[in-house]
Amino acid sequence: ALSWLMFIASGIGPFSGQSVHFRHVAPEPKEYPLNRYDFEAHRHWGVVERHLAGNAFMGGEAYSIVDMAFWGWARLMPYVLGTGDATWSQYPNAKRLLDAVSARPAAQRAEAIKMVVFKTTTHAAYPKLNTCTKLTKTTEQMTRASSAKMVFRVVH
Repeated sequence: ALSWLMFIASGIGPFSGQSVHFRHVAPEPKEYPLNRYDFEAHRHWGVVERHLAGNAFMGGEAYSIVDMAFWGWARLMPYVLGTGDATWSQYPNAKRLLDAVSARPAAQRAEAIKMVVFKTTTHAAYPKLNTCTKLTKTTEQMTRASSAKMVFRVVH
């Protein structure tokens, strides 16, 4: 289980995150980095897909923390990979596990909490990072905060 947890933390997460950045946020030119990280994200998700072809869960036949870590990224796969609903025809086993974890009450409670990342420093090249939803803390409070990047709950 530890090896799969590390695979998600050191492979799925970083490559999926970079794929998102270069697909949805980075300014042009971005062809080379997008191709690189998109390829690596697909390669890593392919490893997971092949593993799940013979296993009910990431750790075998029982639900574990690895499935929780998987769920955090898997629910974003269409956005990460830029493939929309077609994602699931390429990764049906990942979709099967995603649906199984999403049906769990704890996952449903987690999904109900909407989060937003607010960067206290922004750059003109990244206008999407300069806007924020109404947050539970004021901008002034966040600016005074010691961390350069903080996560706040969205107020509905």
